[in-house]
Amino acid sequence: MDKQEAITVLRDVLAECAGSLLERCVSLASVAPVNPKTLMDYSKFEVRITCMVDDDLRRCIGAVVNKHKLATRQEGNQIILYRP
Repeated sequence: MDKQEAITVLRDVLAECAGSLLERCVSLASVAPVNPKTLMDYSKFEVRITCMVDDDLRRCIGAVVNKHKLATRQEGNQIILYRP
């Protein structure tokens, strides 16, 4: 996802999961660096959720994933939302 889309997804996750998810558990992570020659931001981003996930939270996250046509993967204690 580009940065703007990732921010929109992050906001949607926080809105959809209000009360079930702490804001400090959700973050943006860059997965492609800035081009050092041009200093242009060609970065791609993921939304990372780092907390214990129960069935209600999975349902909330799933709604956002479906809305934005994203995919998820789990790495350790993180659920990652990304554009496949």
